[in-house]
Amino acid sequence: MTQIRLEPGDQAPDFTLPDADGTLVSLASFRGQRMIIYFYPAAMTYGCTKESCHFRDLAAEFAAVGAQRVGISADKVDTQKRFSTKHQFDFPLLSDPDFTVSAIFGARRRLASLGNRRVTFVIDTDRTVLDVITSEVSMHSHADRALEVLRERLGLTGTKHGCEMGECGACTVLVGGAPQLSCLVLPDQLDGAEGTTVEGPANRPG
Repeated sequence: MTQIRLEPGDQAPDFTLPDADGTLVSLASFRGQRMIIYFYPAAMTYGCTKESCHFRDLAAEFAAVGAQRVGISADKVDTQKRFSTKHQFDFPLLSDPDFTVSAIFGARRRLASLGNRRVTFVIDTDRTVLDVITSEVSMHSHADRALEVLRERLGLTGTKHGCEMGECGACTVLVGGAPQLSCLVLPDQLDGAEGTTVEGPANRPG
C-alpha cells in the first residue's frame, strides 16, 4: 500500500473506523471542531497507556480550546474496549487493523507486527493540519505539544493568577453554560457574554 505522509498545511482526509463499541466514527462527524488524532503502536502497553492517560488527564484543557481527541491503533475493537474501559478514556479509540487510515496519514510502519508509528496530528476546524508530532520516546510530549499548538493558534498567551496558560486551574468561567479555564478564554467571549460567571480561588475549598 502506498504510504502518504500528511504535513502541516495539508488537508486531513475523511475516514471511517469502528470505535471501542463497534460504532462507526468518521472525521466528518466532528465537522467544525479542532481535532487531535494520535496514532499509537498498541493498546495496553506501557508507553501507549502513559500517552493515552495524559491525553485523558488534559480533558479540561483540550475542551477549553475546542479540541476533540481521537486515538487510532491496529488493535481490534474488543482490545480497544478493554483498554478504554480499564483507563476510563473520555474520547474514542478507533480500530484500524488493516492500517488503511494509518497509511494515509503516514503512521504505518514497514513491519505491521510493530503496529503504528507514534505520531499525532493537530487539525484545525477546516481540516488543515497544523502540526505533526512524532516523538517515539516522550509520551507526554504529544498531548503537551498539541495543546501548545492550539493555544498559539487561538492567540491564547500570557498568564493569569500567576499561572501559565491556565495550568493552575484556579479560575473557571461559564461561557454559554460551558465551563472553561479563564486563562484560556478569548476576551471577546467574555465581553458582554450573557450569563458569564467567574469562579475564583477564593470560592474554592482548601
